[in-house]
Amino acid sequence: MRRFPSILVAVVAAVAASGSPAAARSIGDVRTIGQLGTCMYISHKATALDLLNASTAGESDRAVVRLRDEQSCFDRLPTDSHLDTDVAAFSKGLMRGLVAEAALRDSPAAAGLQPLPFQQKRYLRPWFAATGRDPAVDEMSACIADTDPSGIVALIATAPGSSQESWALGNISPWLGKCLAAGAQLHSDRAALRAALADALYQRVRDPQLSVVHPPPAEKRP
Repeated sequence: MRRFPSILVAVVAAVAASGSPAAARSIGDVRTIGQLGTCMYISHKATALDLLNASTAGESDRAVVRLRDEQSCFDRLPTDSHLDTDVAAFSKGLMRGLVAEAALRDSPAAAGLQPLPFQQKRYLRPWFAATGRDPAVDEMSACIADTDPSGIVALIATAPGSSQESWALGNISPWLGKCLAAGAQLHSDRAALRAALADALYQRVRDPQLSVVHPPPAEKRP
């Protein structure tokens, strides 16, 4: 891992999501991308968790197909919502992130995570195989989930596309250079980056042992 002098993160507009817990839980009227994730998590929780907890690309592909086939959340989008109602337009990585945010809001464990020291090592995780993302993005996100979990918690508490989201991303930005693998380049829009970070934090909450650095076994003396 090393710092890059500059990293291009292409920022795209996203609709604002309500910051109210009550509104986020109201899935009868889905008007924002945040509420869409909450709807999928609450209405189709088993399938949503299958997507997040998949260990292979095949398992996650099957879960995302089932989740896309559940049209109810997309059907709740009003025609003037400015959200793309084409289910196929929502990538697996984005859907994982939306569901991960909802799962994290449903769990108090994320807020209690402590930052771990930055390690000059690869942040490789078995769940990378199931995300459909560039592995460099997943590795960077896993690194940030370890070293700055509170930054991701603050990010997912903001409305997508808001000035608060921009501030939260700005606070995380120093870790982008530190955590991006040497030789890798980051080409990710804001929604995709947020999704990857939420996914990585969810995975740390789900299996904290993946973040534990195990010392090499001691050499046996003759």
